[in-house]
Amino acid sequence: MRQFFPILGGIAATMLLASAAHAGDGKSRASFGYTHYDSTGGELGMITARYGYQPYKYIGIEGELSTGIVDETVTVGTQTADIGVDIAYGLYSTVQVPFDRLGSNVFVRAGYQEIHFDLESGATTAEGELKGLGYGGGLNVMFTVHHGLRMEYTRVEGEDDENADTYSLSYVLRF
Repeated sequence: MRQFFPILGGIAATMLLASAAHAGDGKSRASFGYTHYDSTGGELGMITARYGYQPYKYIGIEGELSTGIVDETVTVGTQTADIGVDIAYGLYSTVQVPFDRLGSNVFVRAGYQEIHFDLESGATTAEGELKGLGYGGGLNVMFTVHHGLRMEYTRVEGEDDENADTYSLSYVLRF
């Protein structure tokens, strides 16, 4: 969690600089929302910030940063432990197909994702991670030229058959 705020500050600064550099071109997007994480290890919740830039009509890139806000208590034998997301980040290529005059679109994305976990049981703590290929898709529904809603699904495939499904709902600002 301590790592989150400096990184979030860096993303905010990057977004401000990018918006100044590309002011008004409509190719930049920022989003902020909730991501539900589902795997065999538990169901967790995260807040997620994204920044994307689409230099071409259909092709773009986006980065994301998340931190956990909803943990889960798991029981193994007689031991209970709390598991939660410390930090997650990813970088994706996107392909978007617009379908209305406001810029609403259907998109697919593929890239690299890392999710870092904390596990606490009494005085004992441990860390884990899931990292690997992330792929998925979704829908950006724009209510105005600048404001909209993003609904998205992403699957993260890790090593040794570890994987997770994420579902996200976010506010979108295009600038």
